[in-house]
Amino acid sequence: MRRLVAMLLASAGLSGAGPALAQADVSARIAEARVARPEAFARLRGIVDAARLAPLERRSLRSLAAQMRAQGLYPMLALLQPGAPELAALRAEHPRRAAVLEGLLLDAVGRLRDPAASDTLRAAVSRAEPEVAEAAARGVGRLCLDDDLAFLEANGSPAATSGLGFCRRPATGAALQRRLVAAPEGPALVAAAQAAGNWGSSWAWEALGPEAGSASLGERRAVAQALVARLATAPAEARTEIVRALLLLDLPETPELAAPLDESAPEAAALLRARWNARR
Repeated sequence: MRRLVAMLLASAGLSGAGPALAQADVSARIAEARVARPEAFARLRGIVDAARLAPLERRSLRSLAAQMRAQGLYPMLALLQPGAPELAALRAEHPRRAAVLEGLLLDAVGRLRDPAASDTLRAAVSRAEPEVAEAAARGVGRLCLDDDLAFLEANGSPAATSGLGFCRRPATGAALQRRLVAAPEGPALVAAAQAAGNWGSSWAWEALGPEAGSASLGERRAVAQALVARLATAPAEARTEIVRALLLLDLPETPELAAPLDESAPEAAALLRARWNARR
């Protein structure tokens, strides 16, 4: 079971292959897909039409996401293009339902890790609806090419911070350290800690193989040190997420990292050690 969970976690950070496509090429491939797979476009339109007629049920969202992924990349991208009439109509009538469906679509697209989706995903990271922005940022992180990492680091939003956690490369560690140092105490620090834990998960790096684990070890240690440095003054919610992140990194030297806190923040040091020992 541990190995299976590790493989699933690792799948969140594998890079896509090849460069991003120009928007004109994406549009051309969407047009080709319309001819080759009209049934896929019809099924996706049916999902949107159903959302216009009845509220979305939480228990059905996973099934909807699977149905969307089954239609392939370009039919999904067609719905996500600016001015696409299907989602525009749903957004005008039921904006919350539209945001949920668009988030599902973006998440399904991102899981395919196809660079052809890069522009669409990046454009949605700036959206106001959290479920839309966060799904898009996760997709950018899953692509995890050099430009994707640079894009997420340059974007200071909580969604982009979350996306960094899905870009499982050693180089991401430096970006997360900068986030942890700069984040003000509050939601930004919580988001940075959550991203650090997701990125640094020992199970995920284990599943990527011994070479990947060894190559990332220095960055994971540096991220752990940055987490401990913020633990001393973090408010309760952020402190919980920082400890959780350190437990996910699962570095053997974690208890020793808490030593500097014994005088400055003894309660924080005690919390970290207690949670660490409880897992042993």
